[in-house]
Amino acid sequence: LETDVQTLQDDVTGLGSVNLCKDPTFLIWAAGDALAPTHWTLSGAGAAIARAGTGLADTTRKVGAFCAKVTAGGGAPAYLLQSLLTAGSYDDFLDGLDVSLGAWVWSDTAAEITLYIDDGAANSSSAAHVGDNVWQWMTVTHTIDAGATKLNFGMKAVATALGYLSGPTL
Repeated sequence: LETDVQTLQDDVTGLGSVNLCKDPTFLIWAAGDALAPTHWTLSGAGAAIARAGTGLADTTRKVGAFCAKVTAGGGAPAYLLQSLLTAGSYDDFLDGLDVSLGAWVWSDTAAEITLYIDDGAANSSSAAHVGDNVWQWMTVTHTIDAGATKLNFGMKAVATALGYLSGPTL
């Protein structure tokens, strides 16, 4: 992470052209197709994840050969997140800057799937997916708070919602 932070500090003006998301095409699932992909964390009581795409039982995908299928469960929200910077690596040079997340999202239920960015002091969420069984490009922009301690981003599914995430770009 020190290398990542130094790279960000060295080139903060050129970040607009770099995708800071690791493995945005969901190719790496070192723990298996039913556990969170490498570089990602799944949380939430009853939450489930599965790899979907080419050559699998569920062939749903938008960008590349694979995507992540997230299902909330137990009435609790499910979060699929990636930590760009943690409490141990966060540097306040990012305070006050805007960061945006865009991704292709699919859902069959209205108002239950959103994208989010969390800096440890404040967070921002996108408008919810319309739930029309169609891939929708969703975005959220967040101004990093002066009290920020981390930088996480991802997708949130509420209640028992099902959502697919493909091609996230931070």
